[in-house]
Amino acid sequence: ALLAPAQPFEWLEFQGLSSSESLRGLQQRTVEFITTRAGLFDGLHFHMRVQLDSETSIDTLREQTTWSTTYVRLLAEGVWLPEASRLICDCRVWLDESSPRYAVAVRRPSTSCEQERLLGEFSWQGSH
Repeated sequence: ALLAPAQPFEWLEFQGLSSSESLRGLQQRTVEFITTRAGLFDGLHFHMRVQLDSETSIDTLREQTTWSTTYVRLLAEGVWLPEASRLICDCRVWLDESSPRYAVAVRRPSTSCEQERLLGEFSWQGSH
């Protein structure tokens, strides 16, 4: 089960742009996850959500589709997170290459009890 609500990793906007304009450059975003329950964190779950218009969407987590969801294990041994824990995820997508390149780094921000800590990183190239 997911520990926190989903956040966008990659954002592509096609409305009003040619496909070559929307698929250029480097996308960088930092998203914050706040756990809604306690649990063991050891990786990230990726799924696709496409908003086609105001009423129509595709969500590979909630619907059966031909696209698969992906789980990336970042830690050999998980880290226990209490409810309301914060995780920061730094996401980068390079779209200027012949095959897109992706990178994600997950860190646990500092608290009154401990310093910020990098939990894991992962990068890949291509569509899977």
